[in-house]
Amino acid sequence: MAVLFKYRAKVHQSEFKKNALKIIDDGCIPMEVTNKNSLFANTKLVCLPHFLSKNDAQAGKIYCEAYRKTILQCIESEIGGFNAMRDGNMLRSEHIPLNIFVPMREDLEKTKNLLNKFIFASPLKTIEKIIIEKNHDKTIKDSYLPDNKSLDVRIDFINKDEEKGVVGVEVEFTELSFLIREEERNNIFENSEKPYQKVSEFSGYYKTNNIDELITDKLSKDEYRQIWKSHILGASQVKQGKIKHYYNIYLYPNGNEHFSKRIPEYLTFLTQKGKETFIPITYEELFATMESIFNEDKTQINWIKYLKERYLVKN
Repeated sequence: MAVLFKYRAKVHQSEFKKNALKIIDDGCIPMEVTNKNSLFANTKLVCLPHFLSKNDAQAGKIYCEAYRKTILQCIESEIGGFNAMRDGNMLRSEHIPLNIFVPMREDLEKTKNLLNKFIFASPLKTIEKIIIEKNHDKTIKDSYLPDNKSLDVRIDFINKDEEKGVVGVEVEFTELSFLIREEERNNIFENSEKPYQKVSEFSGYYKTNNIDELITDKLSKDEYRQIWKSHILGASQVKQGKIKHYYNIYLYPNGNEHFSKRIPEYLTFLTQKGKETFIPITYEELFATMESIFNEDKTQINWIKYLKERYLVKN
């Protein structure tokens, strides 16, 4: 049986910490731990090889050295400051958008060229800004979808037809399926306004004559719900007239067993329009394409090298 990706990624991050960052001690992070017998939860310091110490986390050691100062400025001024889990746990995905997309801000023309390599008909004329999700203050928040679901990165652009658009990026690493919360279940199934059904039907993304049935039988299930909600979030803004175009990039490692299986399955639910607006990209594909575009500046070349060494986990 193949070794699960999460275990291999944990070993990979621990070795990167030791060999590349030259940090040999276990880091400790305050975490809420639930007692299996009493089910009582309290906060304890948990120490593991892929965690950074508080000092190392605050120093930004989890981020690419070439852009560390810029990323730390972004964290402080834009997304609420230091967060021990995001900035100290090398296995989680929350820090990855910062390592990939904050450096892209320094060359929006190359970033546009990169995205046009993946998006149908290469629609981007110019990129206006790249926004990283801020905790509890969602960048792509809207009142139509009640969960206030957000994406990890929002890229505002002008389309070749001169209309406004958004590329929303969802970034995964070792995540698997997501268990449904009661509030989430109620919003999907009990809300009399049926916001998720209405947006899904409006989008034209799905091959069905019965969107309620597709949501109940497939899209709302743990295997697909995160993918589905990410895809339709921008469609809700199109429905409200806030933007004209929306593309959803779903970024994940090729070795992640869950997304490598579920994303091809999700694609079978989609119309041509759905397939044109939903863009799954593996880390392997993204970094290889970035390498062919961000290759004239030594800092950018070292950044791509870092991303490949940091996040490409061997089988």
